[in-house]
Amino acid sequence: MERIYKVSFFVGLVMFFSCGGDPHEPPVCLTEDVSDHHLVIFRCSSSQLSNLVSKVGGAVERVHEEIGVAKVSGLSDRAARKLQRNRWWISAVSRDIEVDWLRQRIDEPVETTTETSLRTRDHGDPTSAAFYNFFQWGMKQIGAGEAWSVEQGDEQVRVAIIDSGISPDHLDLSGRYDLSASINLSNNDPSDLEDRNGHGTLVSGVISTNNIRLAGLAPHTTMVGVKVLQDDGSGNFADLIGGIMHAAVDADADIINISFGSHFSTNFYRCQELRTAILCLKLAVHYAKRQGKLIVAAAGDGDEMSMGMDLDANGGMMHVPSQLHGIYSVGATTAINQADFDSLASYSNYGFHGVDVVAPGGNDLLVNGTFTDGIFSTVSPYLVNGSVNRYNMASGTGIAAAHVSALAALISAQNNESLTVEQLKQKINETADDIGEPGRDKLYGNGRINAHRAVTE
Repeated sequence: MERIYKVSFFVGLVMFFSCGGDPHEPPVCLTEDVSDHHLVIFRCSSSQLSNLVSKVGGAVERVHEEIGVAKVSGLSDRAARKLQRNRWWISAVSRDIEVDWLRQRIDEPVETTTETSLRTRDHGDPTSAAFYNFFQWGMKQIGAGEAWSVEQGDEQVRVAIIDSGISPDHLDLSGRYDLSASINLSNNDPSDLEDRNGHGTLVSGVISTNNIRLAGLAPHTTMVGVKVLQDDGSGNFADLIGGIMHAAVDADADIINISFGSHFSTNFYRCQELRTAILCLKLAVHYAKRQGKLIVAAAGDGDEMSMGMDLDANGGMMHVPSQLHGIYSVGATTAINQADFDSLASYSNYGFHGVDVVAPGGNDLLVNGTFTDGIFSTVSPYLVNGSVNRYNMASGTGIAAAHVSALAALISAQNNESLTVEQLKQKINETADDIGEPGRDKLYGNGRINAHRAVTE
């Protein structure tokens, strides 16, 4: 066992993921940012829509009749204008937008050796996981060990991970996904679930594991992979919308985790493409909430040159999707610092209108090339030549969001899935540790989550 600690940690990956685009970029209305397909808002049947679209030379790729939104391909700008003349049935036709949802700050993985002594899948005590006592400070900070003596989750509770893919062959993730409900919306192969970016696998290891080397916060929870991002972390609004709808409708997830986002100008109403895209996203979020799904999202990170943003006084910027109404937004806290308390991570966005709660996300700090206080999690085998037993350090509000999604899964399991979305949020808020100014405050929202209190109070 000692060899496992040394090999897996010291030759593991050191990667750093950011969950937001550059907050200083101008509004997205540029030609290079628009996609080759359109978003259409309609108020007719899907068959009527297909007929209208085909008449102007296009094809409906994906339709969400529940919210009246469709992804349409093959339209020229002229054909799009012609389609929109059907004002009785068509409300909006705009090109979709490509967005850099993720920013990977250290791109090159460290080459690893292959270890062959693999344990079989196990669901024993999470505190017995090989790395728990050595590297998982975040779990200890929120009282996970005490919480696990009360609740470890239930396979009936489902968390959809909308991200860059999943890694069902990883030692600690094997069997934790419902592969039949998982899907890839980012290309033409729905069965291609492989995570070639690494972020989706990273998020997975925070939520649910086999307790072999890594302890996930809700180890018995079932995860559903919803791949909406390309290998470089980019994606479009249509696929994010499709991911939310798949999670809420087809996968019947209880909790939807979105550990990424980007900053946009609040003057997005001046840009038709962005205005339509955000409206369509709002429709999907509101639908999922009405279906009783809790959507948890990262509050967003600053870029390499800036600190986290004050989303109350942000110079005309907003973070999407975390600031959309109906989404539970999560900021990030650090490990214990020299003053013996944890604080808001330097990269984490904040604000009364930007953060509902905070959770461990790790420090934005490299010391002599080593990431000292990140969150330890799983590595996609794709990034390490197929090795199924690699782990890494990472940091970001996306990591923090995963902690909150997992905690919501624990609470839901303990209450036999009887709580509403608002009751779930209330339980998390009321049992959070008030580590800032008394009551809800600008930096920490309702406080830093406390798993032990959440399942015992």
